[in-house]
Amino acid sequence: YCDFTCSGAPWTCHTNAEPAVYWSFDGSDVTASDLGGYSGTLHGATNQSSTVPFSGFGSSLQSDNNDSGYMQINGNVPMSSGSTNHTFTIAFWGHNDNCSNNQIAILFTNGNYMADLYHESSYRGDNTFAASGTCSSYANTWRHFVYVDDGSSLRAWIDGTEVAPSSYSYSAGSDPEINRLMSKPSFGTNGLGGYIDDLVIYYTALSTAEIERLYNQGIAGRPVRWQ
Repeated sequence: YCDFTCSGAPWTCHTNAEPAVYWSFDGSDVTASDLGGYSGTLHGATNQSSTVPFSGFGSSLQSDNNDSGYMQINGNVPMSSGSTNHTFTIAFWGHNDNCSNNQIAILFTNGNYMADLYHESSYRGDNTFAASGTCSSYANTWRHFVYVDDGSSLRAWIDGTEVAPSSYSYSAGSDPEINRLMSKPSFGTNGLGGYIDDLVIYYTALSTAEIERLYNQGIAGRPVRWQ
């Protein structure tokens, strides 16, 4: 699509990478997705919060650092558009308000998870990606996390900058599904103590330039489209 809202030419045109699933966590029902037709059920100390990233607007999803506080998704969210397409992008804003144990933001149906808010960057799906560093350097701060599976590798970005893994493995051909946000069952105090906002899934692998624009757009508002 092309952006004709700016004055003058040339106008900026972009690849046709549209969000497939999106939770803004705004509105009267925090569990309803804005795109994709998914809903969820809140459990424990999980609720809608007025805390939002940077100069954004709306609200976010808040939970405590406990496996009993979470949002269960009613129906699993697939991570690709079909058996022949194993590419995806996961992006969300996260705010960790403590550094105890893992800080699980997203749980997959295979029992693996994304503990992105304790380790500097950690993805545990059918593939693994982990970068060194812990949350002590950025606790109590909103950060933007992006994970891209391009069908041959897994890559990660924080605040628009790609991070290098300290450990890594990849196996193509299998896609995890998401079924819970903010915790993992029977995992103790490894749930997220903090917030997530603007969770968006694309059934395509975004480019570095698109991720940079996604992050820059997100500072000013919802990171769904970029300009």
